Amino acid sequence: MVTDLTFGSSKLLYSTAMLLSTFQLDGDDALVVYGNLGLVYEVAIQADEAPTVVVSGATKVTSKYFQADKSFVINFTLGSGVTTIKLGGHGNKDVVILIADYNTAIALWMPTIAGNGPLAEYVDVEASTPLLVRGPYLVRTATLSHNALALTGDLDTKEQSTTLTVYGPTSISSLTWNGNRVSNLKRIAAGTWQATLFAGNPHVAIPNLMTAVWKYKDSLPEIGDDFTGDASLVPADHTTTTSVFPPYYGGPWVLYADDYGFHGGNLLWRGTFENNVSLPAPTAVNISVSGGIHFAASIWLNEHFLGTSDTLLATNNETYAVTSNMLRDGDNHVVVLQDHMGGNLAGQIVCCTPGGRQRDLQQPRGIQGYYLEGRPTTAQFTKWELAGNLGGENVPDKTRKILNEGGLYAERQGWHLPGFDDSQWEKRTPIQGLTQPGVGFFRTTFNLNLPKGYDVPLSIEFDSQEGHYRAQLYVNGWQMGKRVANIGPQTSFPVHQGIFNYNGENVIAVSLWALGDQEEDLKIPTLRLVANGKYEAALGDVEVTGATWEQVRD
Repeated sequence: MVTDLTFGSSKLLYSTAMLLSTFQLDGDDALVVYGNLGLVYEVAIQADEAPTVVVSGATKVTSKYFQADKSFVINFTLGSGVTTIKLGGHGNKDVVILIADYNTAIALWMPTIAGNGPLAEYVDVEASTPLLVRGPYLVRTATLSHNALALTGDLDTKEQSTTLTVYGPTSISSLTWNGNRVSNLKRIAAGTWQATLFAGNPHVAIPNLMTAVWKYKDSLPEIGDDFTGDASLVPADHTTTTSVFPPYYGGPWVLYADDYGFHGGNLLWRGTFENNVSLPAPTAVNISVSGGIHFAASIWLNEHFLGTSDTLLATNNETYAVTSNMLRDGDNHVVVLQDHMGGNLAGQIVCCTPGGRQRDLQQPRGIQGYYLEGRPTTAQFTKWELAGNLGGENVPDKTRKILNEGGLYAERQGWHLPGFDDSQWEKRTPIQGLTQPGVGFFRTTFNLNLPKGYDVPLSIEFDSQEGHYRAQLYVNGWQMGKRVANIGPQTSFPVHQGIFNYNGENVIAVSLWALGDQEEDLKIPTLRLVANGKYEAALGDVEVTGATWEQVRD
């Protein structure tokens, strides 16, 4: 409850209605409050004498003056829309109270009128807020010069017409909306103006991603017999760490991603061990992976899928059985693909113990333990390699920056970027998906031709059906969402203009990491591009930003 609030030269003693704002309305002190439709509220204003009361609107109002404490108390049962209460004879100024129901209040706008000088945009310094505007979907800017009011903003095209109400100076003589003169402006009360605005409603064509041509390529070549490595795999050969969390077991190498300059995104670890007749065959692979709450990891031995660790904990310890048919003579490779859910907040895990907050910040992301069961310590892994986002801390994409990519092969190669040549890829959709656990990468290219002068918010919507998969969404090279289909809950990912090219070519890419082998784990049932409205808007051209594949990979 708001109490003892000075606004202008007036004072609000208390209000059980919620406070939206205060401003100077045509020289009077104005208070804007709101609440829920049909509920009873009370507002008390300090007054030396009982004022005159003029009410305009649907809200039922009663009032009473209390001489003993010089308070004027207004009770009201909230009606729809905006109700104006004007209290006259209150000192040198009148007091205006604007009362709105919640749904009306969230559509009220109080634009800033800029002043002069270096602090022109700072309200109560050089700038002012002498207006309250109701009706448009959005009010972007306002200027008031020589009694001419100029507003810019957006109109919802679902409405054939919009009633614009301006609470402002009585001296307003003309109005423009998005640069066009509004000829039907009229004053309906002192300090209250009204006009009708009209919006066009052009056709908007949105591509159907379900029937689009998609290209596909496997994004986990690291498990293949013929994979010989690439420059983006770095040796994971540190034997010490600055982390206060020592490895659980294994060694001699410390496999903490931060130590190698990788601080987000998917991480891919590749461990090598030798197998021949002189060595005992391992019976299991034991791995402890840390990725943060709700992370997951999948493990392969050579091309054989061992399983997925997805217990919703921050660190998982799992043992995977190894059979002789999984092994080959010579070098064998264990591949661990994990995601990185970000570092812990200070105090997230350990709150109040000495040093607990600092320890949380250092919780590692990576592998905290690794061991080949059935083998002596002298016949363990011979090396480990790591792939994170290309370049680590020295990322080549200086526009999208370090957290835009992770360590998937597709990301390191730049398959998500516009300008990459996918002409030789197989035609396959993410709706068709994969045939076995692994990672696939899908791309589709299409044109948009949305009407200029309109804001058409777009989003990409994944199916809400649960499955054991994780998908990353890229639009024109920008990572715009991550769908964790067995946790959720987000399925809709907004993509704004400037990421999308509203009048040209666009590329949508999706990485599909299947963590299980059931049908619902291997594919994305539906994927749609959706227009979430259409608004006539005061928008100029919006620049599409971001480097192409040739600029940051070629």
